[in-house]
Amino acid sequence: MQCSKRLEPLSFNVFADMDRAKAKAKAARQKLIDLSLGSSDLPTPPHVLEAIAQSLQDSTTHGYLLFHGTQTFRQAVAEWYTDKFGIPVDPETEVLPLIGSQEGTAHLPLAVLNPGDFALLQEPSYPSHSGGVYLAGGQVYPMPLLAENGFWPVLAEIPQPVLAQAKMMVLSYPHNPTTAIAPLSSFQEAVVFCQKHNLVLVHDAPYLDLVFDTSSQVPGKPSIAPSIFQKCFYRIFTLSKSDRMSGFRVGYAIGNAQLIQALRQVKACIDFNQYRGILKVAIAALTGPQQIVRETVDIFRQRRDVFVEELNQIDWPVPTPSATIVCLG
Repeated sequence: MQCSKRLEPLSFNVFADMDRAKAKAKAARQKLIDLSLGSSDLPTPPHVLEAIAQSLQDSTTHGYLLFHGTQTFRQAVAEWYTDKFGIPVDPETEVLPLIGSQEGTAHLPLAVLNPGDFALLQEPSYPSHSGGVYLAGGQVYPMPLLAENGFWPVLAEIPQPVLAQAKMMVLSYPHNPTTAIAPLSSFQEAVVFCQKHNLVLVHDAPYLDLVFDTSSQVPGKPSIAPSIFQKCFYRIFTLSKSDRMSGFRVGYAIGNAQLIQALRQVKACIDFNQYRGILKVAIAALTGPQQIVRETVDIFRQRRDVFVEELNQIDWPVPTPSATIVCLG
């Protein structure tokens, strides 16, 4: 049997390869310190666990969940976003639940790209960014992230023939694995660039809260005015990192209504939504005490400091990460 040619670019996947390596090591009874995933090892907050415990006994949560059944969750997301960024959001047309943020990056190219179109991706980038492009029949144009450029892509270096065929750009800051935080001026540059070249600007933001230097400015609040947000912007969030809920697979997209509707069409063919109890858990996390997020950041800051100090002690000098939990969990 011959499989689809679209699988050829997917023959390498860092998570699948590491999973096989870990399974082999465990089978050999080797001790592992697992730094392969940005997954918190901290316990999920009690008020979140209580929400799912109550849902398990509620038979009305046990059936399929279609879009309109997610209204309460979408309203909670819209209120969270407005509180955090000062931008009003329509929960009916500008919010979409995702089965983890990975889905939002992997499925969006199916809604945006035609075969042969380019997506402008960071190099390095998260595997689902390129994987979704290849599954959609698109091409990847890698934008190198170099230390001398503050780990920001040099947009002026993108060839004009590529831009003529490009449909989307994906950025992710705070960035994993470089831990870079994009200054507001850079994010404003990207918005203007994408408007000029009629590109969808995707911001994959799983580490938005995990910033250790409080003087650092995370991209978002002042840089994305409502008018720009409505034209080309699409942001992806997750509860996996800040809220210690990686295994719950809860994410959400917020952005341009046309893009949200397009991705909703893709999802309608591929999946329904999570178990309703999972979304009740997500509502509890979004609307409940936010002290847990601050505590999470403090814990990973402390771990970062110990980790970096120990490396320096063995003459392995490394810069101090300003964000994300890469290699710290």
